Amino acid sequence: MNGEKMCMTFFTSPYKATDKAECERYHEIVRYFIPKATSLDFLTDEKVNWMFSQINSMVRKNKGNATPYELVEREYGKEFLDTIGITKVEKKKINLNPIC
Repeated sequence: MNGEKMCMTFFTSPYKATDKAECERYHEIVRYFIPKATSLDFLTDEKVNWMFSQINSMVRKNKGNATPYELVEREYGKEFLDTIGITKVEKKKINLNPIC
């Protein structure tokens, strides 16, 4: 209402991975947890939060060797991450095994 930007939306071409490289990388990592052709019916909020806590605790070279968790914490604070249910996982405790 006051002109404040609440979110940004991006459009890409279907089947063109170069338009959305980071999204494609996340999709690849999600497949470590949920193999293709697996029903998503078993997912709960807790399982999704656990999975993305693992993913967002992985160091990214393209982010200056920081984790997505650290970048979001720096920008929005730990309270925001707590509110959305994402926690920091220590590097040696990251688990990329299937959850189904």
